[in-house]
Amino acid sequence: MAANGSDQHVSLDQQFYEDLVKIVVPMIFAGHIISLSIVGLAIFLILIPMFMILIPLFIIMIPVLFPASFIFWICSYLTGEHPIGADQLEEVRKKIVKAAVGFTYNWI
Repeated sequence: MAANGSDQHVSLDQQFYEDLVKIVVPMIFAGHIISLSIVGLAIFLILIPMFMILIPLFIIMIPVLFPASFIFWICSYLTGEHPIGADQLEEVRKKIVKAAVGFTYNWI
C-alpha cells in the first residue's frame, strides 16, 4: 500500500509541475514577444521623424550630388587616375576598337 500511495504522491507532484510549465512557458514567451514589440515600436517612433527630415533633404540634394559625383569621376578618369569602373570602361573601349578594325564606310 505504501508504494501505491507514494506513486500517487509522485504523480500529483509531477502533474503539478507539468501544469506549472504549461502556464509559465507561454507567459515567458508572450513576455518576450511583447518586449520585442515595444522595442520595435520605440525604434520605429525614433526613426520616422529622422526619415521625415532626411528624405526631403535627399530629394532636394540629389540633383546637385549626382552631377557633381559624375563630373568628379570624369575629371579623375581624364587626369589619369583610375576611379572605380575605369578598368571596365577601358575593356569596353578596347572591344569597340577591336570590332571597328577593318570596318569601312562605303557611302559614296
